[in-house]
Amino acid sequence: ANLLYGEPTGYRATMVGIPYDSMDTWRGSFSAEVLAQQFEKMATQWQAGLNHFERVVKATSDEQHSVALADFGLARAAQLHFASTANQIRFVLTRDLLRETDLEANKEQELRKQLHQLLDHEIQLAREYFTLVQQDSRIGFEASNHYFYVPLDLIEKVINCDFLKRKSLES
Repeated sequence: ANLLYGEPTGYRATMVGIPYDSMDTWRGSFSAEVLAQQFEKMATQWQAGLNHFERVVKATSDEQHSVALADFGLARAAQLHFASTANQIRFVLTRDLLRETDLEANKEQELRKQLHQLLDHEIQLAREYFTLVQQDSRIGFEASNHYFYVPLDLIEKVINCDFLKRKSLES
């Protein structure tokens, strides 16, 4: 539930767990654009797999259904994570483009629209993740950090995105 920032923070990503907006730290040898594209592809292709998985879950017998449903939740959580990572990369790129002083009015308006779409999508993902985390305590657990996603973090993410949307309307 990495929060998004309307202005660059200057914080460096931590080794495990908190990437902040330090894209140059966590993108490795990939350009930011390529990294965003790769996470978008993973999210899209993972969703295609989930569509097949969902049919399998529906076809399971009663005794297998709860296990299949739990496994589906884990797979869905991974897809949400990929999609959110792509959104975060796009958000930082778009935010930074908006900071350029020589933008034409129509380009600025287009970028603000993109920013709002990203924030709306992040809200949608956080809400879905919230439901999954409440259903299965394994989701969001990472051994060195313990719980990386907890319900209150996801609520904070929704508030964060809503705040950024309202703040950008004021600009």
